[in-house]
Amino acid sequence: MDSALDRVDAAAGDGACRTDEGRCTLRAAIQEANASSGYDTVLVPFGTYFLDTIDHSGEDEAARGDLDITESLDLRGIPGDTPDMNRAILTNDFTFDSRHDRLLDIHAGSSLQPVQIDHIEFSFGHTAEPLGGGAVLVRAGAHAEFLNCVFYANFTTGAPGVALANYGTTALRRCAATDNKFNLGSAPVLGTFYSGQRGRLEMDEVEVNTSIVQAGGAVAANGMAHLRVARSHFIGNAASGGVPVTQRGSGGAVWLAGSAQAEIINTVTVANSGSSALTSGNSIAVYDQAELALRHVSLFDFSIEAPVAEPAQVSLEASVIYDTAQGTVEHDLSRIAACSGSVSSRGNNRIAASRTCSMSTGSGDLRPPTLRANGVAYPAAHPTFSLQRILVPDDPSDILDLSAGTSCPMTDQLRAARPAARVPGAPRRCDAGAIELPLDHLFVDGMEP
Repeated sequence: MDSALDRVDAAAGDGACRTDEGRCTLRAAIQEANASSGYDTVLVPFGTYFLDTIDHSGEDEAARGDLDITESLDLRGIPGDTPDMNRAILTNDFTFDSRHDRLLDIHAGSSLQPVQIDHIEFSFGHTAEPLGGGAVLVRAGAHAEFLNCVFYANFTTGAPGVALANYGTTALRRCAATDNKFNLGSAPVLGTFYSGQRGRLEMDEVEVNTSIVQAGGAVAANGMAHLRVARSHFIGNAASGGVPVTQRGSGGAVWLAGSAQAEIINTVTVANSGSSALTSGNSIAVYDQAELALRHVSLFDFSIEAPVAEPAQVSLEASVIYDTAQGTVEHDLSRIAACSGSVSSRGNNRIAASRTCSMSTGSGDLRPPTLRANGVAYPAAHPTFSLQRILVPDDPSDILDLSAGTSCPMTDQLRAARPAARVPGAPRRCDAGAIELPLDHLFVDGMEP
């Protein structure tokens, strides 16, 4: 590529990325890749690439509007010379009100050869099409993998997935989403990241912060979709509710409905607020026949909600729930309800709340009056994240050394080994929540807890 302009290829399929002006643009490169039956690589130099999407939605040949990918492809941003030049930026020119289409529409990929997107930032994408995907749409049957990507300030109008809507198979790894928003429309806006129909969405080391939707501030799944989240952060997101499907609870962090199935492990959620008719607010809302398993999750948030009158199910194992408002070493949960409805325990949870939680006690569960822990933010090792935000348990703490028999992932949120011995030679026991002691792996730039 030698041009950041948005121009079509002069003769797609002739093997040459060349516009009428003799330049190779991003659009021309993708058109040539689509016309080739082999697996192609498009290298995108550091820079900003503005797409002309004015009145161009609905076209699927990458000739105008969003960039359609119809063959397996490696779309890779090439970092610049300094740390702040670590990705190419794909954007709409919002200054001229050109926000009429999403940025990327993926139709292709297979389990063996997915469409791979690496070191790309998506910003100011917009769609009002029913399938949604403000920045990116992954269609049914497609396979995509996003690595080291950022989704910034995208939005939808009456459509799901303000950053990404998935109906195929999608993996997000080491990605971040911030300041994605919604506009009211005739249908509810579900999720910064959304998986619908029979879609399968996997998120690993993903941060979602300060995004606002109508239901599922960070993630939402509906239909027969599957969702798996590991080693991630959901921080300061909000779900406003306001449409019939979300009257009972909008889920500031997570919203599930239909027959969706989800698992969240080694993850922190903090200060995510959703509206609810049943409690003062909620961060996780699960309805219909949906099922959610929380394992080794640290939740400083509003309540978990799963109405008793519905077959929806939420289970917690080796997780901690505590107050987000205190901001001190002693998180005493004086104001927040822990859960309501059909929430069950699989054991070894730590829940400190003055209001009653309807969850029945499981093996090894504790309800201490306080959970001694420090909220810590420290520089991340990867430039995609601004900070890692975690809850570090004090020593001693009720969070540490669960009773034997708990299931324990091989690593914690920061990829430290689990279980671990806090004292050399002591038994190896798994800790509750997202972080495992000892904290050797946190000693970064003097930011020790």
